[in-house]
Amino acid sequence: MNKTDESILTEQFVSEQFSAVREMLVRNAASLRQNTAEMEQKLRFLQKHQEYLQLQIREKSFFVRLGRFGGLLLSVGKCGLLHPRRGLHLLREIQTIRRSGMFDEIFYLQNNRDLRGRFLFSPIVHFCRNGWLEGRNPSPDFDVLFYLRNNDDVRDSGQNPLLHFITRGRYESRQPLMRKKKSELPVCLPIPEEKHPSGVNYTHSAAVAAEPKIAVVVPVYNGFSVLLDCVTSLLEYTPKEVRLLLIDDCSPDPRIGELFGQLKERFAPRLETCRNETNLGFVRTVNRGFELAAGCDVIILNSDTVVSHRWSTLLKLAAYRSDAIGTVSAVSNNSNAFSVPIKGENPLPPHQTLPQISRMYFQHARNWGPEIHNGHGFCMYIKRALLDDVGMFDAETFGLGYGEENDFCMRAFYRGWTHSIADAVLVYHVNAQSFGPQKEERVQKAREILHSRYPELPQLNRSLLESAFQPIREQAAKLEQWMYARRTAKPRVLYVICVRTGGTPQTNRDLMSAIREHYEPFLLFCQDRTLQLFDCRRSEKLLEEYRLENPVNFFSLRSGEYDRIAESILLEYKIELIHVRHIGFNSIGLFPLAKRLAIPVVFSFHDFYTICPSVKLVDRDGTFWPHGITNNRANIGLGKLPAAFLPELNEAFSKRWKNTFNTAVFPYCDRFVTTESFARDLLLENFSEISRRPEDFHVIPHGRNFTKFLQPEDRFPESGERLRILVPGNISREKGAAIILRLKELDVGNRLEFHILGEAVNELRSKRFAKSIIIHGGYERDQFAARVARINPVISVIFSIWPETWCHTLTESWSAGLPVAAFDLGAVGRRLQRECRGGWLLDRDPQILYRQLLDIKADKPGYLRRLEAIAEWQSGFGRNNTIERMASMYMDIYSGLLQPDHAGKPVPGKTFGELLETAPRLGLIPRPSRNGFFASSCVRLLDWRKAYEETGARVDVLNALALDRTAFDRYDALVICRDAIPEELVSSFLLKCALLKLPFYIELDDNPLLTQEHVLYLPVLKRLMRHAAGVVVSVPELAEAIAPYASNISVKPNALNRQAWIDGIKAPLDIETLEIIQNKRREVNVIYFGSRTHDDDLALINPVVARLKKEFPVQFFMIGGTRQKTGCEEWITLPVPNSEYYAFISWLRSVSEWMNIAVAPLSSQKPMNAFKSPLKFLENSICGLPTVCSKVVYGKLVENGVTAVVVDGDDPEAWYTALADLIRDRGKREQIARNARELVLEKHMISQEQCGKIK
Repeated sequence: MNKTDESILTEQFVSEQFSAVREMLVRNAASLRQNTAEMEQKLRFLQKHQEYLQLQIREKSFFVRLGRFGGLLLSVGKCGLLHPRRGLHLLREIQTIRRSGMFDEIFYLQNNRDLRGRFLFSPIVHFCRNGWLEGRNPSPDFDVLFYLRNNDDVRDSGQNPLLHFITRGRYESRQPLMRKKKSELPVCLPIPEEKHPSGVNYTHSAAVAAEPKIAVVVPVYNGFSVLLDCVTSLLEYTPKEVRLLLIDDCSPDPRIGELFGQLKERFAPRLETCRNETNLGFVRTVNRGFELAAGCDVIILNSDTVVSHRWSTLLKLAAYRSDAIGTVSAVSNNSNAFSVPIKGENPLPPHQTLPQISRMYFQHARNWGPEIHNGHGFCMYIKRALLDDVGMFDAETFGLGYGEENDFCMRAFYRGWTHSIADAVLVYHVNAQSFGPQKEERVQKAREILHSRYPELPQLNRSLLESAFQPIREQAAKLEQWMYARRTAKPRVLYVICVRTGGTPQTNRDLMSAIREHYEPFLLFCQDRTLQLFDCRRSEKLLEEYRLENPVNFFSLRSGEYDRIAESILLEYKIELIHVRHIGFNSIGLFPLAKRLAIPVVFSFHDFYTICPSVKLVDRDGTFWPHGITNNRANIGLGKLPAAFLPELNEAFSKRWKNTFNTAVFPYCDRFVTTESFARDLLLENFSEISRRPEDFHVIPHGRNFTKFLQPEDRFPESGERLRILVPGNISREKGAAIILRLKELDVGNRLEFHILGEAVNELRSKRFAKSIIIHGGYERDQFAARVARINPVISVIFSIWPETWCHTLTESWSAGLPVAAFDLGAVGRRLQRECRGGWLLDRDPQILYRQLLDIKADKPGYLRRLEAIAEWQSGFGRNNTIERMASMYMDIYSGLLQPDHAGKPVPGKTFGELLETAPRLGLIPRPSRNGFFASSCVRLLDWRKAYEETGARVDVLNALALDRTAFDRYDALVICRDAIPEELVSSFLLKCALLKLPFYIELDDNPLLTQEHVLYLPVLKRLMRHAAGVVVSVPELAEAIAPYASNISVKPNALNRQAWIDGIKAPLDIETLEIIQNKRREVNVIYFGSRTHDDDLALINPVVARLKKEFPVQFFMIGGTRQKTGCEEWITLPVPNSEYYAFISWLRSVSEWMNIAVAPLSSQKPMNAFKSPLKFLENSICGLPTVCSKVVYGKLVENGVTAVVVDGDDPEAWYTALADLIRDRGKREQIARNARELVLEKHMISQEQCGKIK
């Protein structure tokens, strides 16, 4: 290479390097300009914020100089009232944001702990004044900083970003927040994400794996009432594997000994009782408990406590999070330094039950588990290893109590042990029940001793204990804000499933939607390598998604990776119950895991996968194998597995498969459910573990809600017409595809025409049968009736060749008024024989089957008989077997697992009328509402209080939300209004009554068997009625209806309270009501009032209202309204200003002065109405109004034309005639009103004499 070439190469190299450097500099300059622009934008924002802060400082300094008066002005000024223009602007801003629904007050309080809810006006004012400038978000749906960063014009304008988004941004498609991945979506009440600074993870596998024996030691000295509360809560919320040891320290109260005798008789050996011969004192009694619980970890529990959900399991998990932890203490409402949300005594939120409050802590506590130097003996978990190392309590020094646990913990602390707090466990504590007036003296003495032994203890308390409790108390304060805002925590149920389409997932969605009022559903879905968790409390939202590196093995049915993820989910999301809807593709390691965590399991069978992996028990030849296929000719299983994947299903494999479920799954299940008795019988045959406890195996039919049934119609074909046959559902080989093809091959005369409403296999799409096998494609289930009406078939057929466990298409066919032809196989055959005779059971041989179908075509009388059976089914089982009724049966199982029934046999008692003759001490339990009590509680209980007292009874009104901590021993009987007792308190209530042998009575004024509004509470009510000493009803018809479920039924007719309806002051009408009446009233005014459940009843009058208004000077007013969206347009609604019952009565009396006629329609076609009382007539009459009423119910009490106008039947024309007659005749109206009022005053006012008439 010469010099010239070398120079050229050098120049090229330098040129290339220079170009590269220049490009780099250009890029850096552009980046620098962009960064500079961003910094300038941030600077402008900070300058505006600085100006705002300076303005705040100037304002506040001015008010500070004014002293106390200035403080008041400053508070008022926070609402903008001192700045007229700015105040008006702020008011409009607040109003706009509030109306948009984009400000979530609870979210705002929860995510801004420094505010602590201390607002003079409201959090929304704080947000509009200060919050957005400080970057605080108004709701989870709007991110202030994100919106400002991405919208320069908004940032530069200084406008509230949320206001801009509401008024302009959303219409300009601006994003309110960064779109999160589905796995990051928050739950409704967010699960706290804060971690302990040390990085400790609460969901530690070692803690879950630990299975120590546990004993609960309860020292007892007197305090009978609180002991009873403590024992009932222990029996209800403590796993059966945990020993319960009660030690009586020689209590002088004889009731303690009697109670111990009952407990030993009923609950031994699970619950053990013993008594000290002499009084040993609290500490020696505890030490005796340590000795009696040899080999067990011990939980010391004071006898004046009430425990709740999963308390012992959570304490155990917290204790075994680390080997160094020796004790774990719970938090309480009243345990000095261990109290939350503030130190000392804390009143509980009045509108929440204790289980709801405890569950709120369980679900939303931080679970930091800070390590501290001390514990609290009111509820303290102690490892046996610690007792073996340190020894027991110092009884010589602290024998009578106080200070002993502090000394014990300090001794352990200096031997290397630490102590922890389980802030997820809230234990209600009365405090110092046993020590009485000696408390202060003993506390002072204990302090002196502890100070002499551990002079550093006060400093440790300040540095460790208080700092550990600060974040716990902050979280507790947030929880208390939620609870005062009426947020409740419900039990969380995890549904486990392996498919997302088909009948089982759809029914599961129905169930989850129906139970949301009472439970919080989550869904765990696994298929192949995909594992997903959904939050289903509002709609199905993906929370987490995992890809399994080691999926569930098809043969062992296990995956260690799945089990670890499931453990994390169960702990993190605070699951309390698992319902396995289908175990396919899910690891069976879930079941022993649930057992270790004391989580009950419900196992559902929707097919026969547990008997054979073929699922349907039918081989390739169509042969049914009731105990599993063993001829190596299996069909496809689970729908997703290729046929080649299935092993040879010989006898050895089949036996091993079933044994896996019988030994590794079913022993860990608490309840079993299937949908039809055929499936139950077959499963009992195959599994000894299930047949060993058949009482745990329930049959719950799938429920469906049909807005409308297609009435059965005579579609019978004329001579020469084809038989139009509907084949509903997706038709595969197992659903009878081959049978349909064979029938068409036999149908040479083309007399059968099949309409497949669904998808079908390719064989059915043959051009040969294109005109006689019509495939209409899939359908949404709410479209089924309309699609059937268009097809207009004569019958429906279900040719499934496997024994289905329910068959939704059978239900849908009957709902569409179609008789069904099917095989006598599985649930389909059973249902056609037992549930409804609306069909035919046919032979599976195609030739015989073909002849039978032609026979159906020729037998019109038989066809019509089946239509009658379907009509009966639609008005009976089809109408009543709703999703809500199905859900109520599942909820009965759930509540029985979460709150087991220990009540035993019912307490015998007198009839209620006989009880009143003994001058008893009565406790009335009405159902509380938001601002008082529900009307039924007032009518059936509170209105009668004075009359009961006149008979000699002493009466108290009890708080239904606090029954688990209410002393029942002061009463001779309790009286409950219908559904007053919350479901979570029913078990403890029944057990307390049983232990006290305390009779209770239930007041009913509606038929609970027919009331859809209370269908979810029905299992609870039946349970209460089984244990009740008696039931008091309003009418004899109701007594007859509930006779199979209750004994000692008394009839107490409804009557009126003189104080409320006559002597009480009439409230002056509010301005809104007065304006409506004055503007809308006419010469004659008709009033109707009632609850929003009377659509069918108002339908009697609605057709004639417009006609009457056109022909007469009459106006129609309504109070309470209806659920109907149409038909009530002619009514004028009067809004109720105060729904509290007695305030409503006062208001109603004033409204009635403007009215001339009252109406009380009851449809004779509505079964529920036969059990009503004539209460509306009594209320109308005492208000001085004549009533036009139905003959149903009212006809027995009133005289037509004398005390009321009675309409016989449901014909709207009859209502027109009755109303028109009364509208015309003023004299008749006034005379009927006088007669009716006299009747009510004479015979239907509550009094001592009325009490004597209770039969």
